[in-house]
Amino acid sequence: MTILPLVGKSSINSPNYTTLTYLATFFTTLYGVCIPLFIYIALTQGKHQLNHLSFGRRYGYLYKRYEVQYFWWECTVMLRKSALSVVDIFVGLDNGAYLPGQQAVAGMCVVVTFLLMQAAFTPYCEGHLDALESILLFVNYNFLFMGLCSYAIFVSSPTSPDKEMQWLLTVCMTLVLVMGLLFLVLFLSLDMTLQMVRLYFRYIEGEGKFGKRQELVLMDLDKDTRRIQELGGKLLATNQRELFQKWLNFKASEDEKLLTKAAFTSLNHYLKNHSDHSMPWLIQYLATFPLVGGFFTWAYKKQHDFWQNAKAKRNRKLSSGSRISGSSRRSSNRSSGSATPETSILETSSRARNFVQSKSDAIAKKMGGLGSKKDLLSGTR
Repeated sequence: MTILPLVGKSSINSPNYTTLTYLATFFTTLYGVCIPLFIYIALTQGKHQLNHLSFGRRYGYLYKRYEVQYFWWECTVMLRKSALSVVDIFVGLDNGAYLPGQQAVAGMCVVVTFLLMQAAFTPYCEGHLDALESILLFVNYNFLFMGLCSYAIFVSSPTSPDKEMQWLLTVCMTLVLVMGLLFLVLFLSLDMTLQMVRLYFRYIEGEGKFGKRQELVLMDLDKDTRRIQELGGKLLATNQRELFQKWLNFKASEDEKLLTKAAFTSLNHYLKNHSDHSMPWLIQYLATFPLVGGFFTWAYKKQHDFWQNAKAKRNRKLSSGSRISGSSRRSSNRSSGSATPETSILETSSRARNFVQSKSDAIAKKMGGLGSKKDLLSGTR
């Protein structure tokens, strides 16, 4: 009994098929988008405490094998797997039939995109893991390409000369598979050897669970140290954060920590008050791109100058409007004759009394005594 002939137009329009479609869309969105997004938000909010003991116990398996500046790379791996699943599930005909050619091309685009990202960033903290990831992605791309070639030979006419190349394509696919398995075994053996060495130093030499030979040393940090690391994550360059954390946690004295906290707090306060003169982090990141970085910087400066000029023009308009309204109010009071000499004298004396009161409070606060304030008030009265 076959399944594909049962999937027809009537089956697609049935309530059960529609319900299953909604469920599939919901869970695809949940596992392919929501969970990676949640992990990215959680790691981003705690990026200043990646070496904190409680945070490492909770999320350490997600970022400990990556470099500090690429703590979020696990979300990229999840998105790659989700994209390949979406290609496998949703690239097809309405009656449920597969489209091998289109699926292979879409899968190749996904794999080559993430292969280029892997080669550009090399996010793993150990070189053999970067090499293994690149080789496996390359093997995946070659399999998709050879599968596309095999499908093209299969659908060609029986008299086509390409039919004679089927055996050669099969041999190439087998060789690529064998080479991929060999590299996988080689690099996994190397990684397992390194892990065994770390286990030896952890338990035999007595370094503890989070010893100095671990990828990321986890420590039970106090509140002030976590605050300094948070400020350092905002203010320092990406390639300097790991060195700063090592210095802060292992070499810095209490006085140096206090001085660093004061300097970082002052600099952070200055940047907040002068945020109009600094580009957001997203624009700064886009400005590092080779070809389009200058365009993003130019566009941001143009719109920034535009909004600054508009803000200044609005402030000038408001100030001129307030001056005009004040002068018109004074002229109306003079024309109506409502202001009498007695009232003007009383207003002047009340303003003078308020001025003297504020000055006397300031002088008394500086002198630190109340007697001088009382004498000053009695003298003015």
